[in-house]
Formats: sequence, structure tokens, C-alpha cells
Amino acid sequence: CGDVSQLGNLKLLLVLMCTYSCSLDGSCIAFSNAAFEGDTLIGGIICRLEALPSGTAQLYIISMGVLAPYRGQGIGSKLVEASLAACQSDPVIKQAVLHVHTANTDAVSFYERLGFKLRETVAGYYKRLDPPDAAVLVKQLQVENAVGQ
Repeated sequence: CGDVSQLGNLKLLLVLMCTYSCSLDGSCIAFSNAAFEGDTLIGGIICRLEALPSGTAQLYIISMGVLAPYRGQGIGSKLVEASLAACQSDPVIKQAVLHVHTANTDAVSFYERLGFKLRETVAGYYKRLDPPDAAVLVKQLQVENAVGQ
């Protein structure tokens, strides 16, 4: 399946790379989306569902990237939003979470613009980066019902 969107003069095709169901029934718990300009892969995102002890789940964004010449055109936002939208209708999936290198301030700002909030900083998360710390960013997907509603 795919969604063709127009971003200025760039036609962006988001392609679902595996068939999946955003649920914990085991049908598929990992998926990716890719962005192409013509036949050229210009961006992608890889995600997985993770079961939480509470019986709920979270979408973990493993990796996301857009080729440098295509950044700033909304492609990364489209990739993230498509992944979040795929899980919005499942009440079990409560949040999306990811790790970002703390020195990558552009990436931290990008995710914050998409509504992600800093949960914590994990010291020593990366073994080959300096500094080795990761920011854990979270976005709530499902609003919990207030008590009595």
C-alpha cells in the first residue's frame, strides 16, 4: 500500500514495507515506511511495537533519516506522522518513544516540534559517540480517561 503526497514540486511516496497490524496479536510487530523521489530512496523510518508491563504497548522508533538535500521539506515529518497515524486507532498503543543522541540538537528539536517531550537522559547509552548520552523522547498517542468518565 502507499500514499502519494505532494510537497511542493516533490512527489513523496510513502510505502509500507511490510504488512502489519498495530496490535499485540503477533501478526506483525515491526514495520517501516520509505520515501522516494522517483526511483530514489530519500528517507525512511523503522519502528517496532513493544509490550509494556501494564498490558499496553508503545511504538518504538528505531531509526529515521532523510538524505541531506531533502531535509527541511517535510519528509521526515511525513514519515513520523504516518507511523504514528498507523497506531492512533489502537487503544493498546499508548505512546511513541525514541532515543536521540544528546549532541544531535537538530534531531531533538525536530521531534519536539512533532509533539515529543523529553522524558529522561540516559548516560552512557551510546558506546561509540561522544558524549555517549541519549535523550529519551516520548509522545502520548492515547489520552487516558479521567477517573469517573
